[in-house]
Amino acid sequence: MMPARLKALLFAGLVIAIAFGTGNGVAAAQARTPTLTVRTIFDVNIRALPGINSAVVGVLPAGETATAIGRTEANNWIQIQYQETTGWVASWVVTFSGDTSILPITTPVQPPPASQGGPFELIAPYNVNLRAAPDVNAGVLMVLRYNTAAEATGRNAASSWLRVRYQGQEGWVAAWPVIVRGDITALPIAGGAGSPPPVATPQPSTTAPSTSLPEGAFTVIAPFRVNIRSAPSLSGTILDVLPFSTPALAVGRNEGNNWIQVEYGETRGWVAAWVVVASADTRLLPVTSPATEITPSAGPLNGRSIYEVAIRTGPGLNFGEQGRLPPATDVTLLARTEDNGWVQINYQGVNGWVAAWLLVASADISNLPVQSLSAAP
Repeated sequence: MMPARLKALLFAGLVIAIAFGTGNGVAAAQARTPTLTVRTIFDVNIRALPGINSAVVGVLPAGETATAIGRTEANNWIQIQYQETTGWVASWVVTFSGDTSILPITTPVQPPPASQGGPFELIAPYNVNLRAAPDVNAGVLMVLRYNTAAEATGRNAASSWLRVRYQGQEGWVAAWPVIVRGDITALPIAGGAGSPPPVATPQPSTTAPSTSLPEGAFTVIAPFRVNIRSAPSLSGTILDVLPFSTPALAVGRNEGNNWIQVEYGETRGWVAAWVVVASADTRLLPVTSPATEITPSAGPLNGRSIYEVAIRTGPGLNFGEQGRLPPATDVTLLARTEDNGWVQINYQGVNGWVAAWLLVASADISNLPVQSLSAAP
C-alpha cells in the first residue's frame, strides 16, 4: 500500500500539473487569438456598432494606431480598441498590418453596404503589389505606387482582396493596406463566385462628381476637404470643394509654386499647394499664372506626411537617403528651396530634406526662409 505522505505528494503534484497545464492552455488560446494594427491618415469615427448610422463613441485621430480585435461577417467593419474605447470602424477608410479576414467574427450585426454600386477610387498610401490572383503568392504584375489612385472594380468573397484597374492593367491588390472611397462590400464578387450583397435602398446622391483621369495623369490628392478657388489666393472665390482622399487633375501652377491649378469634375480652379499632395514634382507643371503672392503666417510651420517619405541629405533626388518619414507623422519645417520644391525638416533630432509635394503643411511654405545648397555630386 502506498504511504499516505507519498499519496499526498503525488496528489499535490497532480494538482500543480493540472493548474499549470490549464494556465498554459489558456495562455496559448489567448496567444492564438489574432489581432492586427490599425492605422489612419485622417480622423475616423469609432462607432458603437457596425454601420454608418450607429452612434459615434470616439474618434481615431489621424496618424494614430489602434488594435483590431474582431470583424463583421462581411469583413467590412472592424472592431478596434483605442485607449479606453472599444468600437467599430469602417474597414475601407483605414489600413491594417495584415489580412483582416483572420480576425474573429465578434458580432451578429451586419449592416447593408454603406455605398451604392461602384467602381470606387482606391488610394495606395504605400507601394502595393498588383497581383495576378487574390493571393500573396500570386505573380506580381506591376506595382501600384504610393500616392496613386486606381479603380476598384470587384472583390473576392472574403472582401480581403480587390480587383483593380490601373494604367490599363487589371489585377488584384490586398484590401488591408489601401483606402477605398466606398464600402467594398458594394462591389461585385469578381469571377462570378457567389452573389454581391444586397444593395441599400437608393437615396439621392450627395457625393461629389467622379473625375475620370487619364492614365499617367499628374494628380493632386486632398487628405481632407480643400477649397478650389477662382485664383491662386485665399481671396479667390470658392468654386467647389475637393473631398478628402479624392484625386484631381493638376494642369498648372503659379510662378511662386505655392498654388496648383486643377480640374475636378466641371470645375477648373486653384488649390493651395501646401494642403494637398501631388503625384510628381509640381515644378514640372506649366506656369499658368504669374502670381507669387505669399499667404502670411505667424509662428513656426509644421508639416505632415500622408505616405512614407524619403528623408535626404539635401534638396534633390540625387542626394543620399538618410531615413524615412513614416505615414501621418508631424515634423517641424525649418527652411525651403527658392522654388518651393523641397523643405528642410527636423525628425527625431536630425535635419534633412523632403520633397515638398509629398507633405501637407500648417501654412504656406513660402513663409519659410530660403536655404541654398550646392547640387548633389
